[in-house]
Amino acid sequence: MVLGHPRAIECSMSAKSKQKAESSTRRFALRVEVDRLQLVIATPGADGVYTISIDEAVCKDPAGWVRFHDSGPLEDALHELLSRHQVRRQSIAVSLDSSFCVTRVAMGPSEAVDRELEMLHSRVPRYLQLGPGEKVTGCSRTRLAPGIEHVVMGVVNLQSLETIYDALCGAEAKVAWIEPSLVSVARLVGAANLADEPILLADGSGSQWDIGIAYQGKLLLDYRPAGANGDDALSAALDGHISRLRRFCHRHRGITSSELNKLYIYGENEKLSRTTARLDDRIGIEATTLEVPTIDSVYRIEHEFHSTKYVPAVAAMFPLLTNVSIDEVPDMLGRIRRAPDRPWPIRMTITIWPVVAALLFLVISYGLVSTERRRALAVIESRAQIETQMTQTQLRLTQLTGQRELLAHLERISDATRETGWDQVLTQVSQCLPDNVRINEFRVESDGQVRLEGVTNDEATVYDVVGHLRHLPEIIQVALQGTAPEPQSDATRFTVRLTTANGQIPELVN
Repeated sequence: MVLGHPRAIECSMSAKSKQKAESSTRRFALRVEVDRLQLVIATPGADGVYTISIDEAVCKDPAGWVRFHDSGPLEDALHELLSRHQVRRQSIAVSLDSSFCVTRVAMGPSEAVDRELEMLHSRVPRYLQLGPGEKVTGCSRTRLAPGIEHVVMGVVNLQSLETIYDALCGAEAKVAWIEPSLVSVARLVGAANLADEPILLADGSGSQWDIGIAYQGKLLLDYRPAGANGDDALSAALDGHISRLRRFCHRHRGITSSELNKLYIYGENEKLSRTTARLDDRIGIEATTLEVPTIDSVYRIEHEFHSTKYVPAVAAMFPLLTNVSIDEVPDMLGRIRRAPDRPWPIRMTITIWPVVAALLFLVISYGLVSTERRRALAVIESRAQIETQMTQTQLRLTQLTGQRELLAHLERISDATRETGWDQVLTQVSQCLPDNVRINEFRVESDGQVRLEGVTNDEATVYDVVGHLRHLPEIIQVALQGTAPEPQSDATRFTVRLTTANGQIPELVN
């Protein structure tokens, strides 16, 4: 067994701990192009200034890295690139070139910015240059002055963004944000103080030229001319639209300090040299190739990485070195960001809220069911009470009906057994007779009828007697049975049978 020298072992452990400490304090950024990946590594120095180095991977497939629903090639390239620099589970700022996203800017009073944002959101589904399918956005909103706001909105195809994000997660990278490249370049140019007035930026790294206007580190406009993908395309686009771009700065952004006559171009060296040579002097624009600016207070960069093609990559790293607030970054990853990339309170909220929602749903459902159950029980109890009351009412009605029938029966018996007041009948009969009529007999028979015999001097008076008797209240029928002359005088004897009200006895009901 051979043991190493103690001092050598100590030096080896010291080197490993130093490497581990450097790895934990390094910053990482990633520039994603259609056919190229650029990884930026910033290592802090003793004086607090970072040293920047850049590594890249080029796609051999003409179609590029991103294929819908296939993140395998991009994930393999990322895995190799990150493994080479021992980047695992560390935060990475990502910027996308103009082939993947477009940028829209709103600036002015808060009310006007709100209206413009609504209009921009309504136009998002019509950005066909980003490919078919759903589009997602990311916004940053900053306050420039009281009542004046500046909003940057990045728009990207959802499937492309998911493919890139899946590849980053598969390579065990922790994504800080994903923003449009033109926004980060405008931020870097403003920090480098390359110009105190609005300037034009022309990104030639992609297949199509992307033109922007930057002022004081903020992007004012993202303009992508249709069909601007050749060497002469930039010159033709500026020749036809420079006047309109200047009017845009003056009228819509309120900037009158410049005529917008400076143009900074960055991208592939060969493409830039051909484009710069073909720019027409009559356009009135001073074109300059933009290389990585030197900011000694923030970072140092080797000469080989000063090339113009690395400008977007260094710009993607710049926010991490200057502690730019996340609110100033138009992060397009907000909709599809997964739990490991989010702070633990947000992860806990996302994890717990379905349980809370389910419990709340169960409590509300149980309360509703209990309420309905109590209501049903109350209805059943009230129904039983109503049925009991109905039964009692029916019983009382039956008793009342029986009592009413008994009362009617008793009333009929009372009417049938009532004795007529014969003295009153006799008085009524005697009072209704004329003076020349005399009653000889007033006989009450067993069936309640009265036999009345009398004498009158005038036979015609008999019929008057019958008529008077019919009007008596106790008499219901008067029958003249006969008349005869009185033997010893000129008078006439008559016999009348009276039927009283008590004489017709109705049949009793048992």
